[in-house]
Amino acid sequence: MNYNESIKNYFLSFLDPIQKLNAMEAELEQIKIIEENLELDWDFNSLPEETFKSETKNLNEIKDWIHSQKEEIYTSNKSLLKETEQKSWPGHKRLPFPVAWDRESFNMVEKFIEPTGQKKKWIDWITKNLRNGDYSYWRYKDWVLNAATVDLNFYIENKIIDEEEFYGNPYARNTFKDYLSTLSDDFFNFLFNVKKVTALSSKEEDKNLQKPTHQFEKEYSQLEKLIIRTMKARYKAGK
Repeated sequence: MNYNESIKNYFLSFLDPIQKLNAMEAELEQIKIIEENLELDWDFNSLPEETFKSETKNLNEIKDWIHSQKEEIYTSNKSLLKETEQKSWPGHKRLPFPVAWDRESFNMVEKFIEPTGQKKKWIDWITKNLRNGDYSYWRYKDWVLNAATVDLNFYIENKIIDEEEFYGNPYARNTFKDYLSTLSDDFFNFLFNVKKVTALSSKEEDKNLQKPTHQFEKEYSQLEKLIIRTMKARYKAGK
């Protein structure tokens, strides 16, 4: 079975249209690399002309097929796409939480998580979606890798990744996918240590009673404080 037949069967095996769409987006990025490799082999005369033309023709055919499938998904699943985007993390279209791939990216993304009070859910989500990668690395599951490439702009716009490396880079999505496929053992262990600490902290907070509030407990704005001070001063002065 050739590449075109295999990749069609692969995509047709998807039951979830959104995951299928994300996988197709990722494969189109991968095809860019295949095309560049063909060009290089052709330029250096290591690839016969007949093979180059045949492979190029096949790639163009599969790209056309993928684009037609994508169009069908967009047309048939408008409400599902909208719902997925609404449920995604702010600045994302696919992922429910942001990804992190090392301590530096973790610290930067954490700033967006902390104010929402969802750190435990975030850590649980990350660790649940990791698996063994190549060599001694860890990686995110395929569905996360594919979805993250769609959400790349969030990480560029918030300077979580190096702008210079990604802006204008035709292979930016593949580079980002590489980041998410090569998590170190140190970072993996760090995540599970944070998971333990966060779980313990959450349990301790659950044990505590919620602090009661007084009916007159209110934080005034600076303008309100100024008005109150003025009224008190006039009252004391008998005005």
